[in-house]
Amino acid sequence: MRPFAVIREALTEAQLEALRGEADALAAEAPPSLENGCVCEPLKDQPEGDWRIDRAAYVAARKRPPAERVLFEVLPRIAEQHLGSSQVVLFNEHYVVKPPCTSVEFRWHADAELQIPGWSPETCPRYVSCWCALDDCDEANGCLVVKHAGEAVPVRCGAGDVVLLADDCVHSSGANASSSARRAYYAQYSSAPIVAGAGPLRLAIPCPPPAPVELPVQRAVLFPELVGRGPPAGAAPAPVAAPAPKPEPPAAPTTAPPPRKRPRLNLRGPDVDDCLRELRAITTQAAVDAPDASLLEAAAANQGNEEAWRLVCDKAYQVLHDPSRHWRDAPIEWRRAYAVAAYYRASLLDDVEEAVRQADLGLMLGDTRHRSQLLELIEALDPEPSTYEGPPWKSPMPNSCARSVSSSQDILRLSAPSISTFKNECFDVSTPAVLEGCIEHWPALQKWSDLGYLDHVAGRRLVPVELGRHYLDEKMNEQLMPLSSFLREYVQRGDAQAYLAQHALLDQIPRLRRDIASHDYCGCGEGDVIQNAWIGYGTISPLHRDKSHNLLAQVVGAKYVRLYAPSESSSLYPVSDGVHRDVSSQIDLDAFSPTNPYKRREALRKFPLFESASYVDLILLKGEVLYIPPGWWHYVEALEYSCSVSSWWGRRRE
Repeated sequence: MRPFAVIREALTEAQLEALRGEADALAAEAPPSLENGCVCEPLKDQPEGDWRIDRAAYVAARKRPPAERVLFEVLPRIAEQHLGSSQVVLFNEHYVVKPPCTSVEFRWHADAELQIPGWSPETCPRYVSCWCALDDCDEANGCLVVKHAGEAVPVRCGAGDVVLLADDCVHSSGANASSSARRAYYAQYSSAPIVAGAGPLRLAIPCPPPAPVELPVQRAVLFPELVGRGPPAGAAPAPVAAPAPKPEPPAAPTTAPPPRKRPRLNLRGPDVDDCLRELRAITTQAAVDAPDASLLEAAAANQGNEEAWRLVCDKAYQVLHDPSRHWRDAPIEWRRAYAVAAYYRASLLDDVEEAVRQADLGLMLGDTRHRSQLLELIEALDPEPSTYEGPPWKSPMPNSCARSVSSSQDILRLSAPSISTFKNECFDVSTPAVLEGCIEHWPALQKWSDLGYLDHVAGRRLVPVELGRHYLDEKMNEQLMPLSSFLREYVQRGDAQAYLAQHALLDQIPRLRRDIASHDYCGCGEGDVIQNAWIGYGTISPLHRDKSHNLLAQVVGAKYVRLYAPSESSSLYPVSDGVHRDVSSQIDLDAFSPTNPYKRREALRKFPLFESASYVDLILLKGEVLYIPPGWWHYVEALEYSCSVSSWWGRRRE
């Protein structure tokens, strides 16, 4: 018997509504909580008659009439196939309702260990649990998580899906952090009565097949026997049959999968076999025995199965986001596996927006070897729209309380300097400067001023957004969202708590790269040039320094910038530990404002040397480029809706 499987769309909408109605009624009578394990019991407190073995008596002993077709016909037929039995008996049933915004979790366990003392498959009839999702379930509201081959596999379900759990399948579920209840119906069936003493341990109600029952179409029983030879490319995945004793029962009728919302893409995808060889090498095991490679092996054998690729994406994402390291430091083999899986999953998804989202994640998290293929796929999924003709979006008003220049020093200003002038007066002598008249030919200066243009060209593309005052704020978190949502919900509303910061937007979206050119000045020195975009309203980059040369081009709006030379470092109180050690300062400029004497007094007590540090500040206007040498501390604050592009190159040698 398989440890677990998923039957998609096993219940009809009418059956779902009947089960939801009973779940809600039972939850209203006895509110689910940690104390009762969120279990809603359908049986009366003191049932009478032969309710343990007789169907009619059991129905009468329940608090409410059951969805009998589901309980005694649909689910038993599914359980029979999973158990490989010609008939089954109902062993147990109940509802599990996790209230919204609660911390109730279920630890790792196997049902048999909890329900049957001394259980063993040799001495006790096997049984299977049919876990019926009454709501869409994912990690946010506490979906099931099963253990398979040493891996924790989250089982995301749509309402109406049925998850089959063998009696010895180890599983758990997380807390429901969503704003709605998460409801599930739990019915268990055994191949023969499970007895305790002279009678059944719980229930032993026979569920013989009545007149022919229309079984749900089993759309790819997904876990875990995907390893093996899959269908030919482009073919629909075949259902995985349950093991059965001889003679084998007739197979359930199959139908063609529903038509796709868009045609399959005629593109050449990444080399899965080569990726597999790399992943096998780091597992140091044969592919069939290696938990880390088995999911990719399965997907490679079933390339037309979108959910097989989703499992690979989930596993790779889990490896990349190991809390002990930054995701960029994860093994390159896993970053490649993520890129490959993201490509194939995106190519199979019907929902174009979800497909683009998955491909974007592959671009951001995956190995760069497959960047061109992912970009080609995205272009096929989301073709470039027609020329933008407006109308222009309304931009938020500038911040009337913005900072003003306060230093007595003026920064060096150069008008379209030659490369040799830049090298002699700036680069070689580590002197900051504002370069004027250098980017007037960039189309972005006109196009990006209109938020509607960015939305038109790249609105559905997924981008990382920092939410919070700035990256040193303890409350800051990063969220992925469509560029359109970021522009509409934050920038256009003048929300300074959202920042698309230090993101390789131009590499991710070539349509926007056409609006930007590279700087000839980056030819001074050595090293690749890294260009990042910075978009937001009133955003702040706290005082910090970089190890690379930096040309900060102001494309839209204006920014206040304050600069401190490396020689002032001891007065700037660098962060002493963590990922920001010696890179960011502990100084909060607002704390030294004379408008708040108490806060200023506390800041001076904690950082007495700061106000003695010499600095130069400026307003960087649209069309200007600020050169920041390596090691120079800089604080940057947008005074209005702002777009900047930084070009880093030639890291300073330590």
